[in-house]
Amino acid sequence: PVDWHKDPVEQMELVVVANTDAPIRNLYSPYHSLQTDRLSERNVEAHFVGQERCTTFDMTVLLSTGDSPFHVDLLPHRTPKSDEGHFMALIAPPIEPETTAVAARDVVLVIDRSGSMNGEKIAQAKSALSGVLGGLQSEDSFAIVAFDSTIETFSNQATPVSPDTVDAGQDFVAGIEADGSTNLYDALLAAFQVLPHTPGNARYIVVLTDGQPTAGNTNTNDILAMAQMQNEVGARLFTFGIGYDVNTVLLDKLAKASAGDALYIQPGQPVDATLDAFFAQIVDPTLTDPALDMSAFSVHAMEPAVMTDLYADQTQIIVGQYSQPGTAVIHLTGQQGAEAVSHDFEVHLPAFANTEPYVPRVWATRRVGSLLEAIKLDQAQDNNVDEALALARRYGVVTEFTYFEVDEEGDTHMVYSPVPMAATGAIAVQTSSSLDSYQKGGTVGASVDQFVRYAGDRTLPIQQGWFWDSSAHTDDPWVIVHFASPLYFEILAAETAWGIDQYFAVSPNVRFEFLGRNFRITHPKSPTSPILGGSQSESVPAPTSTPSFEETWVLPIDSTDEPRPVHTDRPGAPTTHKPTNVIVLHGKSNRAHCTVGMQPSSSSLAMLGILFALLIGVRRKTIYGRP
Repeated sequence: PVDWHKDPVEQMELVVVANTDAPIRNLYSPYHSLQTDRLSERNVEAHFVGQERCTTFDMTVLLSTGDSPFHVDLLPHRTPKSDEGHFMALIAPPIEPETTAVAARDVVLVIDRSGSMNGEKIAQAKSALSGVLGGLQSEDSFAIVAFDSTIETFSNQATPVSPDTVDAGQDFVAGIEADGSTNLYDALLAAFQVLPHTPGNARYIVVLTDGQPTAGNTNTNDILAMAQMQNEVGARLFTFGIGYDVNTVLLDKLAKASAGDALYIQPGQPVDATLDAFFAQIVDPTLTDPALDMSAFSVHAMEPAVMTDLYADQTQIIVGQYSQPGTAVIHLTGQQGAEAVSHDFEVHLPAFANTEPYVPRVWATRRVGSLLEAIKLDQAQDNNVDEALALARRYGVVTEFTYFEVDEEGDTHMVYSPVPMAATGAIAVQTSSSLDSYQKGGTVGASVDQFVRYAGDRTLPIQQGWFWDSSAHTDDPWVIVHFASPLYFEILAAETAWGIDQYFAVSPNVRFEFLGRNFRITHPKSPTSPILGGSQSESVPAPTSTPSFEETWVLPIDSTDEPRPVHTDRPGAPTTHKPTNVIVLHGKSNRAHCTVGMQPSSSSLAMLGILFALLIGVRRKTIYGRP
């Protein structure tokens, strides 16, 4: 538990130690970014360090194990009210693949040697490229393109890796000097022309530049069109913009069109360390051009829309929406060397799943990031701003451009600040970096705010004295319940297994929708006013639908194992997990807890309610339709 509200802890450190009998495939925290260190196939440590902070959510850790080459965990969230469920797929490639299961890489290094690169930038870039060459595998090939106003290549075609060719390549890099203008068009054209056409190889073009095109064809649309036409082999472009003078729109679009990535190195950040870290992530590609086919569940709005290559022991997270619950087969397809492969899994996704409320929040954060990026790149449809704002309001997605504001009346509103569309400059670079981080996010980024609370998948900003569920329809009638009244505890006892306790725990004054009914919880000692007043309802309508609790499981088709549930949902124990491993949590801080003030913590309030409900011994049947 680290949901302490509201004053920040000076120093907090959490260490997660996982030791298992089967290979660990995923160790994931939805609310805290963990730095993981794999000590062995069955032993992983993860660290979270926070300074001067509290968190809105408790530390939650999910761990999975398995022996299949490609491992998939599916985490769903779906309520009876919604026609759309959300899912998170954590796709784990092999931990230590066989050499024959790793694709060879064709790598083209494109380095800007124009005059603006002179000094520390060119020195660090050269150091980074030399290190990259030294880390290539014997099955790989490489090419080097150095450009200013003219183009110079290490060779006319990609060169197989050997000690002699790597030494020669490093000598070529060492001889690069900064001078002249920036002819990016011809540099990219040369890069595409040296790429081999060997089937099954992973192909990467890595571009380092610190400026806008100033020589040759400098038209952004022409450069993009040329790259699209020349990229016959499906190479992924990774663009590294150095400093604030780059054209972020051009670099972002080049990367996005090839399912690559645009990364930015801001002044003061080391070029060599950034490039080294990047190449450390693309070692050992185990599945190239992957795709996840979940069409049997009527899946849509997936983020990212196009998967990146899968690398050994690096989990990729895919989120999306599904309309059709049930049991079906999903397919993870791609290339392993020259062979097209499909890894198939039988999956059950339930019609009701409320134990993973972070799933729709992660999806919404990524979706908002994609919409905001489309706006920056001038690819926006008329409704992109409206959709981004609606999602941010519903799921509490706080970014630089969507955030909560409190008006003079004390009411809290989600507002939109226009995304800067400038292509160059500090703001342009920082905007592109931020939007990229939102689209890659695998955790919920909600911050502590006394004017906003979170429960389940809901966001509850304060409105008219209540914390008000942003998804509730205000035109529907309200069931009024006085805080800590007998009726309050009767409802808790009857519907805690379905998850109503987390909404009761938000505050003594809260409005929310639950299973087709609008509840208004009012503290009876609140100041009497037309806003907070109101007589308690005489009865509570029965739920419009009664959720059924089902298991969610994923089974590799070629496995002889029995289906292993990801989690089990059942009345009385909606968060039960089937333990097959041991997780040890170590925590320490130099203050016992954050100051709560007058607001009970969500966990203590919910537990208090359950305790009282047990003491009065009520039954569910006593509250529905009571006169």
